[in-house]
Formats: sequence, structure tokens, C-alpha cells
Amino acid sequence: MIKEKKLNVLIKTTNHDRIKENINSLNFEMEQQDYQRLNLFRAKEFDDVVIDWEGKGGITVDQLANQFE
Repeated sequence: MIKEKKLNVLIKTTNHDRIKENINSLNFEMEQQDYQRLNLFRAKEFDDVVIDWEGKGGITVDQLANQFE
């Protein structure tokens, strides 16, 4: 779902080796069946979140983490 919603995880580090590791960790593909399995564990409220990418309503990205407290 994260890939389908085009969300990316931001990783903070200043260590050059960690930066390379983090970038390399994104270089993989999963089968559609694997995405479907993972989606079974997803909370319903995650699907209902509307992210406001263009100022047309919904929550802003910086508010996303606070939606599930």
C-alpha cells in the first residue's frame, strides 16, 4: 500500500555508509502476491487517510504520523 500510495520513508543519518545502505535497501521488487499478503495486516484507518498533495483537502504529510495515536 505504501508503494501504491507513492509514499516514501525518509531516513535520517549523517553516516555515509548508512546512507549507501539505506539507498541500496530500496533496490528490490516484490511479487504482487506478497503485497496482497502484507495488505491483509494493514489497519483499515490507513486506507481512509487522504493526503493533501495539492492543497485540495485532506491532511498534510507532516500530519500523517499523528493520525494513528
